[in-house]
Amino acid sequence: MASSKEAFRKLGNWKKSKTVLKVTVLTKGDPPETLTGLIMGVDEFTMQVALGLLPSRNFVAFDLTDVTFSLGRLLLEARRSPDEILSFADTGEIYRGIDTKKSPR
Repeated sequence: MASSKEAFRKLGNWKKSKTVLKVTVLTKGDPPETLTGLIMGVDEFTMQVALGLLPSRNFVAFDLTDVTFSLGRLLLEARRSPDEILSFADTGEIYRGIDTKKSPR
């Protein structure tokens, strides 16, 4: 088990480094949902995390109030209950942005 301070430090580091994450959302009664994106906002005070989805750039906000955190080297798990789990996994990729250069003719 990890503290929220440790968890939000890891989320903040992923945000700063523009690490591409695979986020899996498990909710009782629903099939697992897997998202890919970047951490765009972290607020430890309100326990909120914003994920910018790739490639769409839409945002999803997660409320991490009342969760238990587990940390691994490349993984952060937020568990509210056995049936509500949010897993952030480091893909090893760094987001470089969209290549706007045109290829030479």
